[in-house]
Amino acid sequence: TCTKIYDPYDGVSKFLPYAKGVSAKSYNFDDAGYDTVNDYPSLLKLVKEYGYGGYIGIEYEGTILSEEAGIRATKTLIEKVWQQV
Repeated sequence: TCTKIYDPYDGVSKFLPYAKGVSAKSYNFDDAGYDTVNDYPSLLKLVKEYGYGGYIGIEYEGTILSEEAGIRATKTLIEKVWQQV
């Protein structure tokens, strides 16, 4: 049994110097349009600080929106947060 959860922010910061691409996975969204699982402001701040300027692939695995609507909501979230960080 795994008793220690790996820090995802540490993992992202370690792989970013080698990243050729970035994927954004979302699940469901709160009333403000933020993902209820991933802290997009913190994660995208890391991505931006490392100077990544390529495409961000989107995966939606939520249950409330359709796949297309979830992908569009994730794109909107990424664009909003990218301007803020």
